[in-house]
Order: sequence, then C-alpha cells, then structure tokens
Amino acid sequence: MSGKAKRTNIVASVHRFRDFIALCVGDGPTVYLSPKAASQIARALNKCARSVKTEKFTDSHFGSVYIEDGDEWRTSARRD
Repeated sequence: MSGKAKRTNIVASVHRFRDFIALCVGDGPTVYLSPKAASQIARALNKCARSVKTEKFTDSHFGSVYIEDGDEWRTSARRD
C-alpha cells in the first residue's frame, strides 16, 4: 500500500535510504537495516501475524525471533 496516509494513526514508517531500509516504529528512532535483515524481520512478522490469526495464544508455538545482521546498521536520534 502506498500513497499519502493520514498521520494521525501511523504505527510505523518504512522508506529507502541509500542502500538501507529505514524503519521507524511509533515515536522511536529510525533504524537503518540491510536488505537481508529487513527480509528476515518481514518473514518473522508475517509468521507471527499468521499465528495470532489462526491459533489460540495458549496453543501457539511462536517464540521470540532474534535477527542478527553482520552489515552496518545504525539508529537516528529519537524524535520529539
């Protein structure tokens, strides 16, 4: 989904910054990810969302997913 969204209910924003994927969740800092790390995060989010939609919480086998990225990444200063 692209286009202009109302800024009142934004949960996260994603954009390209040079060779990185910029991700900002809520009012937190922007994190710059490699394409590999962004893809791994996307897969984990989709798997977790499917678990939430199709399984009871007590029946879920989805646990924490840790993503390590050997490529350089950084965060921006927190927005106020």
